[in-house]
Amino acid sequence: VRIFSRNNGYAISTPSKDQYHSDGIASRGTGYGMMAIRVDGHDLFAVYNANKAARQMAVNENKPILIEVMVDR
Repeated sequence: VRIFSRNNGYAISTPSKDQYHSDGIASRGTGYGMMAIRVDGHDLFAVYNANKAARQMAVNENKPILIEVMVDR
């Protein structure tokens, strides 16, 4: 299972930094026993390669993986 999270820096209408104190969403995945990848959402090739790597990790490890895609609002 691959879980995609699009992070635009906002939680509804409030900046993310005011909603939770961490460096993003990817770090939360490890707390749930998931592997996590953070990728620049403006780089098509980086997103493609991260998705490809995530699929390989999910298949090899038989665990879910969280992909945090950093984008602008």
